[in-house]
Amino acid sequence: MIDGTVKFARYAFMPNKLGYCGGNENRTLFEYCAAQHTDPGLVVILQKFEAAYPYLKLIASSNDIPDAFDARVVEAYWLGNDLLLN
Repeated sequence: MIDGTVKFARYAFMPNKLGYCGGNENRTLFEYCAAQHTDPGLVVILQKFEAAYPYLKLIASSNDIPDAFDARVVEAYWLGNDLLLN
């Protein structure tokens, strides 16, 4: 099972590569995705997604989930799930 941080990175990779969102660290983002590795450096990169990250925090806080990159929160943002009912 892929953790939420890597899952978010995978969804965000292509919009980032096309220059739509996030910082200018696409190669590093790709390397994290390929390795399926999470560390604080990946979190810092993903927090630069200025449109998505506030929504992740909103979904998480509305559902009493402390981690904005929890896999359930990431799924709710990109695909939709029951967390969006709150």
